[in-house]
Amino acid sequence: MSLIQEMLSVEAFLKTKFPEAATLLYEAPSTAPANSFSIVLLNDLRTSETHLHIRTEREYQLRYTGASAEEALETMDKLSSCMYQTPFIPVQGLPRFIRIASYAFTAAALNESGQYTCTGSLRTEGRVARTQEAYEKMQHVHVQQVTV
Repeated sequence: MSLIQEMLSVEAFLKTKFPEAATLLYEAPSTAPANSFSIVLLNDLRTSETHLHIRTEREYQLRYTGASAEEALETMDKLSSCMYQTPFIPVQGLPRFIRIASYAFTAAALNESGQYTCTGSLRTEGRVARTQEAYEKMQHVHVQQVTV
């Protein structure tokens, strides 16, 4: 599963919960329109879990911009509840899921355009299988008895 595919899956998850909100991917502009989310990757950490799997831990910044501080806080609170009610985000186009490790957000702050922005941090976990060499299957097995 690629990083872009995972970010698009997070965007699709947000659109199912907040269909009227606009979404911006990969960058967080300082003057985002009201009623919009921006999704930005902050960290990507990969560790070798076993000789067959790699564990990926990613942290995304989710910013919501609203017309008032109440609207921004209320939307982020609803999103937080949705994150903990749904522990997995389905991956688009694959029969796989992204595990939600944690979600937290800050207080609303007034931005340059006179709107309020709340910033959230979404941590996700996933496992990716390592590519392995494929071997041809044995077609015929013969038993030979040796007597000594």
